[in-house]
Parts: sequence; structure tokens; C-alpha cells
Amino acid sequence: MKRIAVFCDGTWNSADQPHPTNVRRMAMMVPPVGADGVRQVTLYFQGVGVPEGGGWLTRLNERISGGAMGFGLDDKIATAYLHLGKQYEPGDEVHVFGFSRGAYTARSLVGLIRNCGLPHRPSVETVRACFDHYRDRDEDTKPDSEESMAFRLRISPGLTTSAAEAAWRKARGHAEGHPFAVTYLGVWDTVGALGIPSHWGLPARLLNRKYRFHDTDLSSLVHSARHAVAVDEMRRPFVPTLWTNLPDLRAARPGGDYRQEWFAGVHGAVGGGGDLVSLSGIALLWVANGARMAGLELRLTDLEAVHRGCDLLGPVFNQSQGKTLFQKLLGLTGKARSGPERIGMVAHPAVGRWRCAELPADWKGRAYRPRTLTGLAGDLDGFDLAGLSDYSTTRLT
Repeated sequence: MKRIAVFCDGTWNSADQPHPTNVRRMAMMVPPVGADGVRQVTLYFQGVGVPEGGGWLTRLNERISGGAMGFGLDDKIATAYLHLGKQYEPGDEVHVFGFSRGAYTARSLVGLIRNCGLPHRPSVETVRACFDHYRDRDEDTKPDSEESMAFRLRISPGLTTSAAEAAWRKARGHAEGHPFAVTYLGVWDTVGALGIPSHWGLPARLLNRKYRFHDTDLSSLVHSARHAVAVDEMRRPFVPTLWTNLPDLRAARPGGDYRQEWFAGVHGAVGGGGDLVSLSGIALLWVANGARMAGLELRLTDLEAVHRGCDLLGPVFNQSQGKTLFQKLLGLTGKARSGPERIGMVAHPAVGRWRCAELPADWKGRAYRPRTLTGLAGDLDGFDLAGLSDYSTTRLT
């Protein structure tokens, strides 16, 4: 048995950028062998919109088409699927991580496995066949349909994705296969807008139809998961893709740790990627704690270094030089996100920031009152801070 950790980076994010995202920072924390002697394999994939050679015009086109519209995300999912299939052996633990569109990639990867299984050492042709089946989102190709079970038996005979599938195989005289599971899924601020931004209206709806096959619901394949969502992001193209089926999963798996919480900061201040890391470090530790509880070993010295840099009163932005022209253009029609419905969905550090009485001088006396949280103002104002585990940052567990 080994542990495989799959890391899918965000839009325009790569391993060699000067200020790594939480995805890259966490990937670097995974030792090749755990203290228990179990081998740990890290698979890292850079984000969409990162130029991969060619002239300046080609690189510019890749940044715009991949970064602004998400083109190329299918290739990222297929590449991660291919490499995971080459590494995986029955009994391995699989941990998957992602930020931004990389979080969308990570979640779609799990959805692809749920729909198609995971072929052993697949060829490019096999991956293409799986993607074709995945794209066909009619009733006959849903994960629990007989057609999909037959497809997985043909493509991935050694694995099953549910107890119902194992029973289906047994009833037809086939070996039941080894049950596949994702031990842990950890993501930061999933953004899934593909194609033209949705607020462009009818042209977006017409041109974006071909991207609607992605399955990003939290699958029953996943045994534990955490999603850190940004409170202060207001750019319309950055609408978060939330998990909406957590109550059902908790009911089906009482011991499962499924959490989706809102953290102070904009998109990059939750997922990282800038020179200011006081808030992104908090979200990093929260996701990392979930991974450690699920069995993935991370270097404690690296986590302690992140912890020292955390500050719940840090800037809600992640870059000290201010917004780029492109970021300013994206924010011209900003709109507060539809926020959490219950105070239990607000991360403790964000509650602490709301309640903090002593504000830094550069805040000019303004309290932290994002519109995304104003619907919970009464609950936040009345919350007993003594009930917070450690609202100053996030504890190392």
C-alpha cells in the first residue's frame, strides 16, 4: 500500500512562480516516506492558462483562453486521470487537492472516476474512451446505470465504485473487484466557470453548453473532504462552485468528515499565490489538518512555519502591489457572493475577525462587515468567542 497525493493548481499557477499557491506549498510538504514506512507519491499538475512554449502570441492566447475562459481544463483532468491510473494499485490511499479551477479539476477527476472507474495503466486511447463516456450525460450513462456498470467492468474490471456495483457484478458471475475510494479531497475556493462568463447572458448560455457534463458533486467515493470558500471575492467570473449534497453524504456515512466553511479574504487570499499569506495560511492549515486526520503525512516543520505567518487580521487581498489592470477590469461589475446559511458554516478565524474589537491602524477604524456575511450578523455578534477552538488562526492538530 502507498499513498498517492494528487495536486491540481489554479488558473495561471505553476510550480516555478515566485509566490506559490496553497496547492504547491502543500505538495512540497509531502515526504516521500511516512513515519510509518508507507511510501507517499506526489503528482502535481499546473493550472490552466500557463503557457507551454511557442511564440509570444501563442503564449498570450494560452493565457487568455485558458485563464479567462478555462479552455484546456478537460486536458488537465484527462492528464491527472492518466497519471493516477499509472500509479494506482488496489489498496492505495488517494488524496486529491486543488485550488480555483484546479479545485474544479480535482472534483471533476473524482467525478470521472465515479462514472468510468480507473483503468490500470491506461493508454491515451482508453482515457479518451472514458472521457467520451463521461461527456455523455444522459440517463443511460449516469454512474449507477447498468450501461455505466458494464462500461466500468470492461474498462476497469479490477475496481468497483460502490457496493451496488459489486453486487451487480456478483449477480452476473463476475469478480466483485476491489472497492475504490478517495481517502480525502481538499480544495480551496472552487471556481468552475468555463467558457464565456455566465453574466454575459444568452451568448454564454449558448456557447457554454458543451462544458456542462462535469460532475463536481461530492461523490460517495470520497470518505472525507474539506472546501475552503472565500468570503470577500466579488468578481462575477469567480462564482464559487459549492457542494450542495453534504447532508445526504453525512447521513449515508455517519463517520465521514465532510466540511465546507467560509474564510475571510478574496479568492487568492484563501488559495494563495501572492506575497501576502497571513490569511491563505489559515485556509492551508485547515485543509492540511483534514488531510493529516485522513492519514496523509505532512512535514510538521513546514506546517509550523505556515502557522507562524498566519494572522486573522491580515489583508483580505494577497498581493501587496495592488490589483493588475486585468483584475481591475474583472472587478468592474463586482457583486458580493451569496453567503453561508448558518453560522456553523463560517470558519472560526472569520468569526474571530468579525468580532475583533481592536483593529489595526491601517483599517481606519472600519469593522470587518462583508456583505456576504451580513445575513448572519445577529448570530456573529452574539457568538461566544470562548466556544471557538482557536479563532486566532487554525490549530495544528
